[in-house]
Amino acid sequence: MVMVWVSLVPGTSSLTLSSLPSMVNLSLSGTQIVPLRDAFVALFFVTLGTLIDPKVLSEHLALLGLMLVLIVLGKLLVWSSVVWLFRYPFRTAIAVAAGLTQIGELSFVVVQVARSSGLVDESVFSTVIAASLISILLNVFVVRAVFRWTEPDAFPRKRVEGNNHDKVADLQEAQP
Repeated sequence: MVMVWVSLVPGTSSLTLSSLPSMVNLSLSGTQIVPLRDAFVALFFVTLGTLIDPKVLSEHLALLGLMLVLIVLGKLLVWSSVVWLFRYPFRTAIAVAAGLTQIGELSFVVVQVARSSGLVDESVFSTVIAASLISILLNVFVVRAVFRWTEPDAFPRKRVEGNNHDKVADLQEAQP
């Protein structure tokens, strides 16, 4: 942490470069930083959520839907094709593509710069931010669905009796 404070002195290294060794040192010290990480993840999503104008977003649901289809399905198709062209098995290509079906934090920076330059208006800005956040949240479900589809043996199922019909439940959900 001393390195971070030193970086604030004019003429020293940048805050970003000096914080990396500090975080490495902190992680090697045995200190649990998972709660801190979780707090920053929550802060990240809440902060970005405040940038979205619900009224503007509700007026542009078609644009949001189109963006999500292009992001999720488009990236799934493109990345699976790229990985498959490198002669990896189909399962590997689909698994890699599923992990990349989101747009990340760089999109926030790009759309902010475009908005500041007058290239996009508020409706596109709010829609891109919402599409980014939704694609990040959907990514977990896409990855799970792809792994269940490509590796069905990895997710064993068992029968559960109840209410005059059988229900299928995952063993993972049944375990405490």
